Amino acid sequence: MDPRLQQAAESGSIDELYALIDENPFILENIDAVPFFNTPLHVAAASGNLQFAMEMQNLKPSFAKKLNTSGHSPLHLAVDKNQHDFIFWMLWLDDGLARVKERNGITPFLFLVLRGNTDLVAECLLASPECIQDRSVNGQNALHLAVMNDRFEVLQVLTGWIQKMSQRNAHAIEHGFLNKIDLTKNTALHLAAYKNDHQAVRLLLECRLVERNEVNGDGLTFLDILRNQGQRAVGGDLDLDLEQVVLKTGCKEAASLPKPSVPKSKARSEFLKSPITFWAYYSTKMRRLRSSSSGEARGAVLIVCTLIITTTYQTALQPPGGVHQSNDGNAGSVVMKQAFFIFLWVTNTVGGETNYSLNSI
Repeated sequence: MDPRLQQAAESGSIDELYALIDENPFILENIDAVPFFNTPLHVAAASGNLQFAMEMQNLKPSFAKKLNTSGHSPLHLAVDKNQHDFIFWMLWLDDGLARVKERNGITPFLFLVLRGNTDLVAECLLASPECIQDRSVNGQNALHLAVMNDRFEVLQVLTGWIQKMSQRNAHAIEHGFLNKIDLTKNTALHLAAYKNDHQAVRLLLECRLVERNEVNGDGLTFLDILRNQGQRAVGGDLDLDLEQVVLKTGCKEAASLPKPSVPKSKARSEFLKSPITFWAYYSTKMRRLRSSSSGEARGAVLIVCTLIITTTYQTALQPPGGVHQSNDGNAGSVVMKQAFFIFLWVTNTVGGETNYSLNSI
């Protein structure tokens, strides 16, 4: 990079930047052509020159996601230099920057977790809720990193956020985040037990969707690990109060769990090799139809469903021909012949099932 451009980025001189552009209109274009480069935005981020950075973001948005030769993006450098205001405004300008992966798959969000900056972790979650699903190259998510690096306040923010979120598929996201396994098949709860971190253990056990009896790569459950670590600690026994809490939440040892008759991978392959039944074909057809339907199509289907429900209910409430009003034994029974009434009952049932199928799209 031209030393004058680097100096302009370090000092935050926008006038000097445009003077260099006037001298060479391709000065930024030449930098962008290089796959890995320490751009002026990297320099401004490390220096905390927000106005210069925002001007550069307007001119070359691609710089914000470019990695330098050390594998860092501008926002990673800002986190490393504790440039809080810079991070806040850059996230406001482009929330996708929270998910840019640097070396080892660490995003700015995960880097903030590692640094223990609770306020900016919360800002990241508000700006880009999807960042909570990001993982490093070793499969660890924010929960793993918070436990492994003793960031208890960050752990509180993460567990509080995941349990209070209400976006689409929130339940599945919460379950997946709390029980994500890394490459060694350890969840955050396993790691908290390995570290003998009772504070983190208690917090994680308060989360309703945490799987307490997941077996890790060593064939151990959370309770197995916690007891082993407790025996190694001074005193030789697990804290009695903690053990009571653990046992009340349904935690078990691996030896007491039923052993799966077929490994998961084997069960999946057997399922895929099994013949296609009518119900399997039907459910697959419904899922395909659901995934390929647009919002307008679903709106039209909802109207059709409403009409079917109204017609079915009205026909059942007031069958054609009405009911007998006399005081004899036929009072309240339908006027139509029994064969016609059975036919009506069958068509209503089919209509109801059709409505259920359409409503599930």
